[in-house]
Amino acid sequence: MLTYKCDIVCVIQFLSVISLFRAIVGYDYYYDQKPLFLTPYLKAGNITQAQQLAQTNVGGRISYSGYFTTDEDCGNHLFQWFFPADNDSDSAPMILWLNGGPGSTSLYGLFTEIGPWNHLKSSGFVENKFAWTKDHNVLFADQPVGTGFSFTEKDCYPTNITEVTRNMYTALVQFFQMFPNLQKRRFFIAGESFASHYNLELAVKIHKENQVGTNLNINLVGILVGNGILDLGCNDASDLLYELGIIDDEQRSQLKETNKQVRQAIEDKNYTKAMQLYDHRFYNRLPSEYNVLYDEAVPRVLFDYTLYIKDIKTRELIHV
Repeated sequence: MLTYKCDIVCVIQFLSVISLFRAIVGYDYYYDQKPLFLTPYLKAGNITQAQQLAQTNVGGRISYSGYFTTDEDCGNHLFQWFFPADNDSDSAPMILWLNGGPGSTSLYGLFTEIGPWNHLKSSGFVENKFAWTKDHNVLFADQPVGTGFSFTEKDCYPTNITEVTRNMYTALVQFFQMFPNLQKRRFFIAGESFASHYNLELAVKIHKENQVGTNLNINLVGILVGNGILDLGCNDASDLLYELGIIDDEQRSQLKETNKQVRQAIEDKNYTKAMQLYDHRFYNRLPSEYNVLYDEAVPRVLFDYTLYIKDIKTRELIHV
C-alpha cells in the first residue's frame, strides 16, 4: 500500500495551487447561489412572500433586492435594489435612479453619489450626509440588460432605445406591484449623463401607458437630469456660464468657437479630434471633470465598492 506524507511545505504548495486555480477560473466557479427571480411570486399573487425574500440587511440598513423578468422568451432579468426612505417612508416621494454609460451600473450612483453611503473603507461603510435616501424612497436599477448584475439568458441585448425602455417599464410595473403602497406616491425618474435618454423615453412611455390604462397608473410628476448627454452637437454651455458670471466675454467667444469646431469634427466623423478639442477647452486636461480637487480622474476610494459587490458574501446578501 502506497502512503504519502504531506508536511507544511506540501500544504502551502497545495493551497497555492488552489489560489491559482481560483484566480484563473474566478470565484464564480464556487458560487452556486441562484438569482432571486421575483416575477413568478408576483404572477402568483404572493406579494408578501416576494417582499420577504427580497429583504436584506446591508450596512445595518433594511433594503430589498432581486430580479424582475422583463422578457420571458429571451430570459431577460433586470436587477433592482430598493431603499425605503429613512424619514417618513410611508409618505416620502419615490425616485428611480439610473446611471448612464450606456452600460454603467446604477450601483455607482448608489455607492458614490446619492445612496446612503459615500464609499467604503476597510473599517466599513462611510455615511453619506447628503443621501437622497434620507427623505426619498429610491430604487436603483441596472439597465439596459447586460449592465451590472442584469443579464439575458439568450443574448437578447437591446439594440435601440425602444427595447431599453420597454424592459425598464416592464420592471417598473412589477416593482409597483410588489410595493402597492408606493403606487400613488409622487414619482420621479432621475439620472445622469447618457441616462438622460433613458429618463425622457421612459417618461414618455409611462405617460402613454397611463393614458391607455392597460397597466397600473404610475404617478409620474417629473424627471431629473444631471449633466445630460442628449445631443453632443448642441452641448454648448457658453451662454449659461457667462450669465452665471463664471466666464467673461472673451472666454465666451472662445468657447463658442470651440463648440463650432467640435460640431464640425463630429459631422466629419472625426470623433478623436472632437474629444481632444472638447477636453482641452472645457477641462484644460484636469484629471477630473467632476471635482477639480481630485488628483486623479476618479479617486480609487470611490471604486472600493466594486470589490465589495463582487464578494461572494455580498452577492448572497443582495440575491444575485
